[in-house]
Amino acid sequence: MTSVPRADRPDVGVTAAGDASPTVIAAPGERTIAPVVPYLKLFLFYLPLGFSGFMMTLDLPVVNAVLNRLPNPDTSVAALRVAFSMALVYEAAHISIIDVSTTLSSDRRVFAMLRRFYIVMAAVLLVVVSAIVFSPLYDLIVRGVMHIPATVAEAARPALWAFLLWPIPIGWRRLCQGALIRSGNSKPVGAGGLVRMASLAVGLIFFGWLGTSVVFIEPAAIAVLAMLFSVTAEAVAVQGWTNRIIRQMPETTPGKPAPTYRDIWHFFFPLGLTSIMSTTMQPLLTAGIASAAVAWASPGGPVVAVASYAVAWSLAVLVFGPTLSMTQAAITWSKSTDASVRERGPRLIVGMGVGLAAVMAVASLTPLIYWIFTVLLDAPPVTASLAADVTRWFIPMPILHSISFMLRGRLIAAHHPTVVRRAQLVDLVTLFVIVVAVTNGPLVPLLQGAPAAPFAALAYDLMLVVDITMLLLGIRALGRTGDVTRE
Repeated sequence: MTSVPRADRPDVGVTAAGDASPTVIAAPGERTIAPVVPYLKLFLFYLPLGFSGFMMTLDLPVVNAVLNRLPNPDTSVAALRVAFSMALVYEAAHISIIDVSTTLSSDRRVFAMLRRFYIVMAAVLLVVVSAIVFSPLYDLIVRGVMHIPATVAEAARPALWAFLLWPIPIGWRRLCQGALIRSGNSKPVGAGGLVRMASLAVGLIFFGWLGTSVVFIEPAAIAVLAMLFSVTAEAVAVQGWTNRIIRQMPETTPGKPAPTYRDIWHFFFPLGLTSIMSTTMQPLLTAGIASAAVAWASPGGPVVAVASYAVAWSLAVLVFGPTLSMTQAAITWSKSTDASVRERGPRLIVGMGVGLAAVMAVASLTPLIYWIFTVLLDAPPVTASLAADVTRWFIPMPILHSISFMLRGRLIAAHHPTVVRRAQLVDLVTLFVIVVAVTNGPLVPLLQGAPAAPFAALAYDLMLVVDITMLLLGIRALGRTGDVTRE
């Protein structure tokens, strides 16, 4: 039976797993000791969320493996990287809706408001991005600003067309997932990941047959169409599970007025802008790799440089993919009335980051990495060799991600998304400064002949260190006012 959040039932507390448990009431003069929530219970609540994060990242290496088996693999993989990095910026506002839903979905009335809010937002974004993709702005951005070679830019164009609808089922699914997590039902979130992967396999087979046997479709566009099919199937499945949970929620929360659409916008806007800035880093890094490869005269040129980073990134996101749901877990645990949950939750999150970093180290520091790239992903030897060098710089990334997401969840739960936005702005500026310094500054002569892709991974690590520093400073400043724990 699905539980009701504690705001709706003052006589119960919400445990680590979201299920209701009686609050211990002491007799007059009697001293009670609250039970400590086991780490295992915290882990079992997070496991479906982490699995869903892993499934979200699995589609990219799968489609890269398919593209590497089609003609002109470097061009196709690089084109998908370009289109995907731009689509992530468009997707950013959609994915941030999960944090809003996790924090605010306390009853049916609020969830219905969030649903209407998202429909309007998604429609507006679709119109704006379509105006960019189908206009000369595309060439201005991709070939002019990002310095992407003409062959890759043209191959990426139809892929980006297919990406126009891709974020909409993702946003709808994440809206529903937020309500599931808020109510303590994390298992359907993980089950949705299985639906996604099964649908991706079906989509790759169907669109691959269609694009090579019936009518020609650019390989990168085939991959995107399969990805669109898979996320749509997952959204439909998650919607069905969420409907059951919503029916068990109270219509309203007694003693708590519903937020207005203006309130929702004020809460969503900093998170949406934060997500947009975060994903802007991917096209910025892609542009930096291409520019650095030209400025440094890197081996293989910009196409191989971008392709090798894309191959390395497709493996790296598999390892730190489980960290992508840590913000929602941190929000849930930060709002718990149980002190042991608030204390042990962050420890578990960072501990999982350390464990994932160990997995990354084993993979990247052994011959296993080259075998994965050449046999499983079927990448060309030169691309695989450069990609193997890149992955070593990704080793600390799971730890840095886990700390960052844990701190962000704590701030969002306390209704301070503007602090998160400020940290993300500093991150973006930091990354921009690094890219400019290594592509146009005095360091360029010293880097002649060096591969361009590894620098992007190092720059990303440095950016995460800056992000963590800014979040900690924000929490410290709020702590002085006693406002960081506000509900």
